[in-house]
Amino acid sequence: MGHLIISRRPGESFRLRLDDKGDPARLLQSLTGDGIEVHVVGLVGRQIRLSFDAPRDLNIVRSELLDG
Repeated sequence: MGHLIISRRPGESFRLRLDDKGDPARLLQSLTGDGIEVHVVGLVGRQIRLSFDAPRDLNIVRSELLDG
């Protein structure tokens, strides 16, 4: 499992995607086991900080990096 902390403001988003080199069967197996754990680690004004514990085959990407 990997660990990531991401900050988001109202109107911003992120996407969960399978890594290009990832194995869909292995990802599905890990999701049916422990799944993905998301923690709210902070709130500052209008910004929230989220912590993800997820399989390394799963990419968590800020949506603005995919648009364009």
